[in-house]
Amino acid sequence: MYVGHTTNWDKRKWTHKYHCINGNSSKHNVKLYQMIRENDGRELFKMIEVEKYPCNDKREAEKRECEVMKELNAILNSIESYVSEEGMKEKGKIQHKKYRELNKEKQKERMKQYRELNKEK
Repeated sequence: MYVGHTTNWDKRKWTHKYHCINGNSSKHNVKLYQMIRENDGRELFKMIEVEKYPCNDKREAEKRECEVMKELNAILNSIESYVSEEGMKEKGKIQHKKYRELNKEKQKERMKQYRELNKEK
């Protein structure tokens, strides 16, 4: 299952079919389209309206989409549509930690150069 939101049903359906068959599309290889192609499902692909959700802006729609993704266990979504500010900070900390681990030698060299150029400080 895949969950998404739209304000233009027909355009969204067309876009899904387009990305599924168009190998030049940057989205061609996301899990949803791979699954559809592997199961000869382009003609079987169905979009079902889960709810009409009144929202004030795109961010609010993305938040609700994420809630529905979790409720329905939508495993074909490649990315979370909504991440809270707290979640963004946590992701940033994790990415920063990974960067430091992958670039230990570069960081050592930078610190060595900095100390040599700033001996007086």
